[in-house]
Amino acid sequence: MFIIAELDNIDGLIGQAFLDLYDVSTQWGKGVLRIRNCKIHMQRENTNVFTRVSISEAVEIPARSEVLVKGTLLDNGSNETVGIIEPTDKVSKRNDIFIARSVVASSNNEVMKSVLT
Repeated sequence: MFIIAELDNIDGLIGQAFLDLYDVSTQWGKGVLRIRNCKIHMQRENTNVFTRVSISEAVEIPARSEVLVKGTLLDNGSNETVGIIEPTDKVSKRNDIFIARSVVASSNNEVMKSVLT
């Protein structure tokens, strides 16, 4: 993960519309973000943390439905409050569900996530 700018504990994301409008390009290997002719050197964050997420309680999801599900972060050795959830193919295929890759905020090692069947 790269830190583009310190925002005094304010999280920020650059959206696709901004990237397209200002012709933004990145060179991740060099840690460079270019906005038109402006070159910005990004700061690399030192740690990458991976953790598993387990559904907190049994949930029954009707066919062709969407349900908001609470998950618990397992073996979480981080104090991060914002992260990305990305399901494995094994989980999606085994349970015949769709979980989109998305940014989530955690509170007390719990996250809320939309699940579709």
